[in-house]
Amino acid sequence: MGCTFLSWLTIAGIPLAVFSAVYTAYLFAQAKARDMWQNPLLPPHLLVQSLLLGAATLLPFGAWLEPELEFPLLWVLAVTSLLHLLMIWGEVSLTHPTWRTRVWLSGEMVQGRYRSDFWMGIGLSVAAGLLVSLAIAGSLSSVVCSRRGAVGPDGNDALRTCLRSGGGSRYPLA
Repeated sequence: MGCTFLSWLTIAGIPLAVFSAVYTAYLFAQAKARDMWQNPLLPPHLLVQSLLLGAATLLPFGAWLEPELEFPLLWVLAVTSLLHLLMIWGEVSLTHPTWRTRVWLSGEMVQGRYRSDFWMGIGLSVAAGLLVSLAIAGSLSSVVCSRRGAVGPDGNDALRTCLRSGGGSRYPLA
């Protein structure tokens, strides 16, 4: 019963989450006085941000409750971190229709009074992407090591030895 109930919640929850993220962008676009919200990248950017936040929020709980979810969540987090940075780059580098937005982007957000918040967000996104990439690389090496043989011929745990040696195993392939 628990598996089917969770499956139905997932089937209903994913489209509702996507819809709420994209619909929020359309609601923001209704505010015509806010030039930054008239950006065509806003709906996909909010979708990417919602996936990024969802994966980051679920990762500690997923790793604890369902360890097999850790690897897919790490991948989602890494990909959405990269997409988020690319969307910010597009938002900052693309020309905007109004003079006020162009001046605000370069003068206030990137170099002005909001620059510390902007660059701290960029730095955190880069750091999260790098840490997740390293975690994925570690997960890949553990998968490679476990396929080489979980127990050595002398009964020792070959996976632990394999991880300590950085991916190499002292036991030959069978």
